[in-house]
Amino acid sequence: MHVRGLRLVPWFVAGAALSSCVSGPVRTVRSNIEQVESGPIKSFNQSNLIDLAAQDHIGPDLEYRFADTATFQTQRIDSGPGTNHDEVSLHRPALELALTQGPLLWSQTYRMQQDRTLVDAGIDNELVRKDILQRLDWTPEGLPQVSAWFNVRTLEDEFFVDQRVLESRLAISQQVGAFGYSYNLRDERVEDLVRNADSTRLEHILRGTYDERHLDERLSTTLSVFLTERDFSLEVPLGTAPSVQVFATQGLADIDLTPQVSTLPSNAALVDGNPNASAGIDIGGIAGGGQLFWNMGIELPPGGAVDVLELQTLAAVPQNLASQFAFSVWASDDNTFWTLVQGSAAFVYDPALLHFRISIPRVSNRYVKLVNTASPAAAPQVLVTELEAFQLGAGATSATTRTDDSLESATGNFSYRVSDTVRVGYDAFVQSADTRTTACGPRGRRARSSRATCASPSSASRTTSSVTNARRAC
Repeated sequence: MHVRGLRLVPWFVAGAALSSCVSGPVRTVRSNIEQVESGPIKSFNQSNLIDLAAQDHIGPDLEYRFADTATFQTQRIDSGPGTNHDEVSLHRPALELALTQGPLLWSQTYRMQQDRTLVDAGIDNELVRKDILQRLDWTPEGLPQVSAWFNVRTLEDEFFVDQRVLESRLAISQQVGAFGYSYNLRDERVEDLVRNADSTRLEHILRGTYDERHLDERLSTTLSVFLTERDFSLEVPLGTAPSVQVFATQGLADIDLTPQVSTLPSNAALVDGNPNASAGIDIGGIAGGGQLFWNMGIELPPGGAVDVLELQTLAAVPQNLASQFAFSVWASDDNTFWTLVQGSAAFVYDPALLHFRISIPRVSNRYVKLVNTASPAAAPQVLVTELEAFQLGAGATSATTRTDDSLESATGNFSYRVSDTVRVGYDAFVQSADTRTTACGPRGRRARSSRATCASPSSASRTTSSVTNARRAC
């Protein structure tokens, strides 16, 4: 096979001052061009980046911060019979005002995300997301640290998406010697104008820790307690069967060529609910730095059955390349021995919602994972942000579906360092989880204005489990 390639990487970074009153501006302009010939196939890739940032004090305690990032990628593949030409552009400006008064910090941020995908063999779509965020942080010494923020978000594209989101959060944390605690409250309300559906999510999370060292840090004792309560409800028009999200208790990820026997470490970013933060996983092509055989899994709550998995990506994947990916799906009860659910799972990539939607036979095991088994070599970087699970609605007359989750767990670790290379320890883990799902139907023609009648308690599913693990290692 004859391969001939040309790779040009001209780029420069300029940090010259925009004006004397602006503190530390940064200008970055970078361009990357790659042209490869492999037999009858010719490919051309070009990516351009412009990054601007500036900040300055308007007054003694008031500061503004501005950032703007724009990228443009184009790809052309000539395979002889035909030519594919795809383009992706991203534009993400942000402006923040910050006021500092001692331990008190107030900020207001306007942020926009504009992603456009032009696919030669598919759709031309533009997704626009706008956020207006108000945030208040109180960080006094020796007292609880408090953060509160309120966010208004709109999300809209030309075909599939039209959402309005109101999100508020409260976080309180403190560390007193060896003891520490944190409390998080999240309230999210989503109005989906395309599906004419409304959803609410209320979540309480409480963590307590104790960490102490003795005998010149040879003997260590660590205890932690985790409590969470989550209430999620979805209201849809009469005659539809809504999908119910199954919230994972933890995310798991690792590269493993033997997915049938593998123990995956925790990856909290895979299930943190933040679609704008990478989980450190790149499933793109080799040319973009991606890797195959990423084992991306989640631990399901007891009683959580799954029919659909959605793998969120940070940026849109060109449609002609997205169709060349392949995924296998596995299930396990112990995160060690896995059973193949589907060798080549059917999926659809949505460039507007930025996710691979993978349909699978219903899985009710404790663990489920995706493995990317194929990707086009010419695919750009594809960063994974979230892995979400859904259970398809069972009926076509439900107006409201409500899920209540509670999870309590405790971990303990005692270890003694015998030498620099030998440590003897004991780990214990106890967990109790409770999940209840109920469905409500309307009494009338209009679901939004009618009173609802809920399913009887006997039709609600409820499970509780507890696990204890102990391990000695040296």
